[in-house]
Amino acid sequence: MATSCSTFLTKNLRSLERDGYLTREVDPGPPIAVRYTLTDIGEELLPLLKALTVWAASRHSDIARSRKAFDEAK
Repeated sequence: MATSCSTFLTKNLRSLERDGYLTREVDPGPPIAVRYTLTDIGEELLPLLKALTVWAASRHSDIARSRKAFDEAK
């Protein structure tokens, strides 16, 4: 399970780096460390993601109700 999560995280971080949202910096250590930093594009996206998070939190009970109804209909 840990390997799957690690692989998933790595793929997603690389995709975000490829799209220009993040930069990746490797510190050879020891110990080796990898640091990700938001680019200007990533920083520009933050307020939008925060607004989406606030909206989702405000609609949480509606979303949960919809999920329950969907799952019970299956």
